[in-house]
Amino acid sequence: MEGLSERVIRRARVAYRAHLADRVDALMAVGDDAEFRSAWSTVGPVLTWNHRPSARRLWRLAKLGHAGTIVEIGSFAGNSTIYLAMAGGEVHAVDPHTPQSMRQLSSVSDTGVPTLDQRLPGSPDPSRVFLGNLERFGVRERVVYHRASSLEVAAAWAGEPVRLLYVDGLHTYAAVRQDYEAWRPFLAPEHVVLFDDYLWAEVQHAVDDVQRYPIRADVA
Repeated sequence: MEGLSERVIRRARVAYRAHLADRVDALMAVGDDAEFRSAWSTVGPVLTWNHRPSARRLWRLAKLGHAGTIVEIGSFAGNSTIYLAMAGGEVHAVDPHTPQSMRQLSSVSDTGVPTLDQRLPGSPDPSRVFLGNLERFGVRERVVYHRASSLEVAAAWAGEPVRLLYVDGLHTYAAVRQDYEAWRPFLAPEHVVLFDDYLWAEVQHAVDDVQRYPIRADVA
């Protein structure tokens, strides 16, 4: 159970993201490279639910240039996928796009995430929106789409070692740990593991436990 100090820290982080992060980001944006500025000015106004700090982090990690490929667990409508593909080339996007896999998007979270209905109005099949967004922003040929669960894709994985693993699937303790454990054997010698939505309590607890392993874990 979450203790008092954890709840205070969690609420402070949520408040910062909701009210201050974008203002502070105006200072950080001074150091953005021209390519990222162009990408943000193109994608940001259309896929509006992302924060520029999140997009920048994905961009910079994809740009590191370590040997291997990028695997994204949880693509939804393609926002993060697009930045990763623009910056880093080939991306394996893993998302079953089923009601079960997206059940946590059915209401507004405490981090201010819009509801599923707000983000996909009138769309019975979110994979169509995902693929349409990839086409719209010119990255479809850079994305290998796996419409299956993370565990299914990992079990059959025969691709390159993974230099960047972006974990943004189901936000339960068990799911985060299972996603990480399934893909850990395929991590490249030089790699980054990025966990999204650390403000979610179960994600935070899972990531904290994952960090007991001797690898680098980068927290969004």
